[in-house]
Amino acid sequence: MEPIISLRITKTTVGLIGIIGNGLVCIVIYFAKSMHTITNLFIFNQAIVDFLGCLLLILGSNVPVPDPLPPGPAGAFLCRVWISDALLWLSYSASTFSLVMLTFERYFAIVYPFRYRAMFAHERLVPGVMIAASWMIGVLVAIYGGAIFAPVDDHCVPVNIPGASVLGLLIICLQYALPLVFMVFAYVSIILELRRSSARVGAFVPSQATTGETSSNPDPNRVLEPRLPHDPLRRARLNTMATLVIIAGAYVVCWTPNEVIFFLFNLGWQLDFSSPLYVVSVALVAINSCVNPLIYAIKYKQFKRAMKMLFRRESELSHATMETEMNP
Repeated sequence: MEPIISLRITKTTVGLIGIIGNGLVCIVIYFAKSMHTITNLFIFNQAIVDFLGCLLLILGSNVPVPDPLPPGPAGAFLCRVWISDALLWLSYSASTFSLVMLTFERYFAIVYPFRYRAMFAHERLVPGVMIAASWMIGVLVAIYGGAIFAPVDDHCVPVNIPGASVLGLLIICLQYALPLVFMVFAYVSIILELRRSSARVGAFVPSQATTGETSSNPDPNRVLEPRLPHDPLRRARLNTMATLVIIAGAYVVCWTPNEVIFFLFNLGWQLDFSSPLYVVSVALVAINSCVNPLIYAIKYKQFKRAMKMLFRRESELSHATMETEMNP
């Protein structure tokens, strides 16, 4: 249980918002057939992971643990699995790599469309392997998180393990640096490819003055402004760029403080895992799980349409049921 009341309230609030938001994402994707695509499968997986992370955040902040720890394997299990927040970091790391897999899928779909069709010919096999890989990486991070805690004198405390600093730096690279570098590379490549694709469509549609069709133009001396035939593509490019910048920015803002603290810890800094600084950094990571549904709801047009249709259908069914009951 979180001993600081203000932090407990903050973490509980963040967790509740995340549960509601990610639960809504799961419901919309599951019940709206228009959302049953490969991309949305990755989003569905990320929403599930974030949902579990927010649930664990609430439980860890409000469920008391025995003090002192019970003796034997029960105390060791409780320390290494629950008190160490290993399960929480499993979900956070799996969420990060779910975002990486989603970025990878979009990167291949836009930059290498022909390879994408060949790679994702089996709509369930390849996405299933990628999703399983994101969970396995989360498990590896959780194993490390549990290994650096141990029961000592019936209390769960951080301990030194052989090669802890090296392992910690590898975890930072795996959990933060490599995903960030790849996502920046992928987003830049996607934006450049969308620009090239937009240019290949053609620059302009001939105006009426150039085609001689001036009869519908009230002023024959005025040349109509040329229009871009690929406006939808241009809008999609801008929407994609804005969405990806928001997602990347949220990831950097929410993850950087905790990763800096963890980096200093691996260099020998004495870290108090119960300090407000560390807990707030963990809360920021949790907030990242909350903002993802907001980004989808605000920027993802397909999700917004599916959500409106789903709730409209439920409202119509509810209204029809009430009328049937009132007029049997």
